[in-house]
Amino acid sequence: MINVTVNGTEQIKCNKGDNLYQVLTAAGHVFAGNCGMKGRCNRCLVWNQDTGSFVKSCQYIVDRDISIRLEEEQLTGITGHKMNLPTEQRKKPVTSAYGIAIDIGTTTIGMELVDLNEKAVKCSFSTLNSQIATGADVVARIQAADTKEGLEHLRSLLFSDIQKGVDHMLINTPEAVDHIRRYVLAGNATMLSIAEGLTTENLFGYPFTLKNSDAWGIEQNDFIASPSFENAASDVICLPNIAAFSGAAFAGANGLTETQAACEHSQVKDGACVDCNDPVECIEVEDASGTAKGTYSKLEDAAAAARNGDILKLLYNCESTSAYIDAGNKNLTIDLNKKKLKAVHFEIMGSLVIENGEYSGYIKNAATGNEHTLTFENVGADLTQLGWYAKGGLKLVNSNIEQQHDGATFTEWWLEKLQMDQTSVYKITNSPSGLSNYGLLSLDEAVGGIEEFLPAGYTLDGQPNSYNTILDETGTKARSVELRYRRLTDAKVSVSIDPTSYVYDGTAKEPTVTVAYDGKKLIAGTDYTCIFSDNINVGTASVKITAKSKTYHGEIVKNYTIEKAPQAAPTGLTAVNESATGKKDGSVANAAATMEYSTDQTTWTAVTGTVVNGLAAGDYFVRYKESANYYASPSAKVTVGLAASNTTEASTTESATTESATTESVTTENTTTETASSEDTTTEDATDEEETEDVDTEDETTEVLHEDETEATGDKGKNDQKKTGVKTGDAFAMKAAVAGMLISLGMACVVIIRKRRK
Repeated sequence: MINVTVNGTEQIKCNKGDNLYQVLTAAGHVFAGNCGMKGRCNRCLVWNQDTGSFVKSCQYIVDRDISIRLEEEQLTGITGHKMNLPTEQRKKPVTSAYGIAIDIGTTTIGMELVDLNEKAVKCSFSTLNSQIATGADVVARIQAADTKEGLEHLRSLLFSDIQKGVDHMLINTPEAVDHIRRYVLAGNATMLSIAEGLTTENLFGYPFTLKNSDAWGIEQNDFIASPSFENAASDVICLPNIAAFSGAAFAGANGLTETQAACEHSQVKDGACVDCNDPVECIEVEDASGTAKGTYSKLEDAAAAARNGDILKLLYNCESTSAYIDAGNKNLTIDLNKKKLKAVHFEIMGSLVIENGEYSGYIKNAATGNEHTLTFENVGADLTQLGWYAKGGLKLVNSNIEQQHDGATFTEWWLEKLQMDQTSVYKITNSPSGLSNYGLLSLDEAVGGIEEFLPAGYTLDGQPNSYNTILDETGTKARSVELRYRRLTDAKVSVSIDPTSYVYDGTAKEPTVTVAYDGKKLIAGTDYTCIFSDNINVGTASVKITAKSKTYHGEIVKNYTIEKAPQAAPTGLTAVNESATGKKDGSVANAAATMEYSTDQTTWTAVTGTVVNGLAAGDYFVRYKESANYYASPSAKVTVGLAASNTTEASTTESATTESATTESVTTENTTTETASSEDTTTEDATDEEETEDVDTEDETTEVLHEDETEATGDKGKNDQKKTGVKTGDAFAMKAAVAGMLISLGMACVVIIRKRRK
């Protein structure tokens, strides 16, 4: 057999070749490992006193006697007391009825002893879940329970932890012995499945189905065969699973009236939960690589245990009321881990980084002249005092820090140097004497980098070997100041333009611009300038407002609109009448190319010049067209008429010739008839009878008058028409009028001829 000596006193027997991690966990020592003994998490480190170095216990094979050192939390893993209940106390007569609520967490097991009659919690207990030895996450537990042997091993670890809790609570509440009437278990789906001895294989892969989804309040008297539940009168109730990864941890203890689930420790004060008063290890110490080195319930203990370069990582919201916490001469990082830390007085002689959360309290570094720096990164901080004497000063990265005098007789406001990025804010309120320093650095070294962060009217002041500080508008040491990079895009900026809309008139539009920062109106030309663009024509115009002074920075663009203007209807239009019906030679004068006209006010035709030609008689509507800057105008009505004095003349000129007579042969001196041959027969050769027959023949006259009938006779008719220039209208009424006129003319010619012969 081989001996494993723990902390110089405890002797553990094992076989050669055994795994050290398994030897230690079997002996009751718990490690918050999360890699399933794969050697990746470094949370099972133990100190090998023989070699003077840390070893990974999960990767260490025991082949000889070994002496190791374990931290306190590795000895038991229990928050509370490890004890066994004396047999005599189990026999003490009592009259009350009690229940025990158990929250099985993946990392922690929480328990409460409840007086069912008084409906009150009498005692509580919490401990690390010993199953963590197989891995800290749910997936690792599922894998560890994928065999019958693995499942039984996890159940035995769980019931051992529960037994410890029961023993602890009963020894502190002896009147409850033998009167435990009910146990209620809650947890996530994996934890409850393991507790019930159900397979977890279906939880590891799609579709992630549960083995059971029982209703509330299922009694399982034979649920667990464990001494913890040996009272035959006790009911063991396992709250139901809801989904593959949603169990009953949220449900509290249904069946234990007014009983709540295990405390979440929303706030830990001086090492104890303010809600349940349980001691809580709320700060983990890690090395620079993130490897855990131990957990602590108090900030002062963690700070003292940490080594140079270590990280103090918050596990819960934490408050320390200790009047003085000394972190010593080392460099530390406090990872707030998106939580809150409050410390009355935290002092360090090295550099300090505080990151990722909220901090409040007093911070001091008295190492005057050293190069150490206090850095806030992604932090919101409320500082009651700040005494950072080191030349490295204060550095802010994406942080919002506020210092406000709390009314104490003396408050530190000491800062040798200040650096800020453009996203940070540093606000000082009611400082008794403003920011002070020794002036070990020049003005530019100390605070020159914040010149552009000063409010308007504030300045920097430096006196050699005296101090560097901030002066207010009156030239005295500023007691209140907000340092920030003031962009015109900040939420504190208000920008307005008036008006926001114009109507086009051809001139540039420049609205009045008003800019204010945090309610203070800025001065145009001094604090900012304006450049207007696209501000004449219709559309979206803009003004670019650019910061000008050292106080304000950046630029912002505001838009406004220019709308189309209306137009008046055209005036001065004149009409020229159509000379004859159908002639289409009417017109509208005094128009413009910016106009359009219509006969129905639906379809519009663009005007191309100053005169609209080719118009038939009728009403015309003329308007200015819509353009990029104007709406279409109302229309003006113009009427093109028919010249009445020209009607007869026009008809005669255009239609008084026949198909067989040229225009030249129809004269008062030598008139030919409608039937004159193409050989130009004269009046001397014609007899009275022949002329009378030719003129009076109705059929021949009709044939001459109807153009479309003439055209139907063939090419000869077409040729004759071209020679004589005969023109007829398309309408029947026009043809009838021309026919009547020609008949009258023919009869007149006959009368004249006869009179001359006589």
